[in-house]
Amino acid sequence: MNPLIKVGEVYCGPGPSVVCDEDGALTVAFRRVRSWLGGHAGHWHPGTELCLTRPVGGGRSWSSPQVFLGGYQCPCLTRLRDGTLIHSTHRMELAPDELGTLPDRAGVRQKPWSGLRAGTGIWCSDDGGLSSGDAVYLAGVAGNFPLYTGLPEPLAVRGNVFECASGRLLVSAYTLGEENVSYLFAS
Repeated sequence: MNPLIKVGEVYCGPGPSVVCDEDGALTVAFRRVRSWLGGHAGHWHPGTELCLTRPVGGGRSWSSPQVFLGGYQCPCLTRLRDGTLIHSTHRMELAPDELGTLPDRAGVRQKPWSGLRAGTGIWCSDDGGLSSGDAVYLAGVAGNFPLYTGLPEPLAVRGNVFECASGRLLVSAYTLGEENVSYLFAS
């Protein structure tokens, strides 16, 4: 952990995502954000960091967390049969304060900071999460449009990519309206 961050000053939830390689080695992804703004550290906080850690010393301790994405939310890891690590998550973008004067609608956050939900991305890594290519963003839901030019559709994910026996990949994502609707995406 960053030596400038003390225990109790960070929020690390909800739940981690854990994968195991062919040799039984674990990789754990979790999110953390500093607890600030009067103790507020929430689910959609734009300062969230996604971190990876691994057991060291035969499992007696853990490596220092390695930040691999900033601003994204729920880390959802899957290790494919060929060893590729797939990561899916969603993002919140900060927006100008004027956004707070807009009517509340799906994907717009007004308090405690103005923000726009900015889509679900999927990354692939061939080196255990040390690096990855560009994200592919989920899209194509009828009536679900980006909230601002250049942003992906406002979709969120909380669940891992599933690899079928055929090698096809499946992932579900949901819209962010009053009625959340889930959609199944396939590679």
